[in-house]
Amino acid sequence: MKKRLNEYLQDMDSLHYTQEQKNQLASAAIHAAELEEQQHNRMHRPVRRMVLVIAAALAILIGTASATGTLKNLAEIFSPVLGSSEDQIEIMGAMGQPIGVSDTDNGITITADGVIGDKYNACIVYTISWDEENTIPLPDNWQQNADTYMMFEFDDINLRDTQGSSFGTAWFTDNDPTDNAIQYCRTISGDAELLLGKVTATFENLQYRSTDISEPDTIFEGDWELQFDINYEDSSISLDSEKVFPYKGTHVTISNAIISPIGVHIEIKVDTPSWDSEDLNNIPLKLTKTDGTVLDLTQKCGYYCWTSDDLIEFIMGKGGTFDEIIPLDEIESVTVGNVTYPVPHTAS
Repeated sequence: MKKRLNEYLQDMDSLHYTQEQKNQLASAAIHAAELEEQQHNRMHRPVRRMVLVIAAALAILIGTASATGTLKNLAEIFSPVLGSSEDQIEIMGAMGQPIGVSDTDNGITITADGVIGDKYNACIVYTISWDEENTIPLPDNWQQNADTYMMFEFDDINLRDTQGSSFGTAWFTDNDPTDNAIQYCRTISGDAELLLGKVTATFENLQYRSTDISEPDTIFEGDWELQFDINYEDSSISLDSEKVFPYKGTHVTISNAIISPIGVHIEIKVDTPSWDSEDLNNIPLKLTKTDGTVLDLTQKCGYYCWTSDDLIEFIMGKGGTFDEIIPLDEIESVTVGNVTYPVPHTAS
């Protein structure tokens, strides 16, 4: 790797960037390559050559520098969360957006690093940092699991219409255990298209919760408000046309089916007032990859429901973000109930 790094640095000398920018590009590319190797077993796919990862990271970083005037490392932001193959890194460059906005309270700084999303789903990565004088007493078992987890007492971002609903997940991770910072990842999915543009993210008081205690422990107090613009590029596609299938004694109409490399959104109509959320939650939703792998998203994706104006037809939906970026060319089909939508692929 050292020899390849030296060759890469020599190639960098021919580019018209400052030495600091060249160093950042090299660091980002090597960081992506290391993540690729670390995640090999989890991804169950062959490790690609580092030079390809470097090329993908370089394309992202140079493109971002041209667009914003500031060198931002999208690969470093999203690779620990959504995967680090060269295909995934390329999608980060197409769908991701660096942010870099911070707010500080009580010596604790929260920075919105970047966002990646489509029409209905988004994933935002934040960094929580502090100086040595404000060391955060993180619990020994602070990494989220079934019995213990950290959460903000209040956490919100206005990416949805006031009449709409949303759901999502949130978790903490530590990309570098040697620094005074941890990362906070938050996904959000809406029953309507997310409202982009100028948004406000607010946080209050980080807490630690455990099944062994009745009340949460406050790790640190604070009130943070971050305002920034979100205008990422949507790469989602619509799947075929309206479909109908029988389910639990009624007919379910799929009125809208959309997929992107980061998530899925399904809208359905049911002509019965007797259905409840449990019926909706159990409608099968599966994704089949081109290598034959089947991902069961039935319980993974959230759900929402509302009624139409005539109060007869129930309009429901389900969807959410994937655990990692999945290039559309690697998805064979999406199945809702017994209806299978083939996913169109770009010409190779």
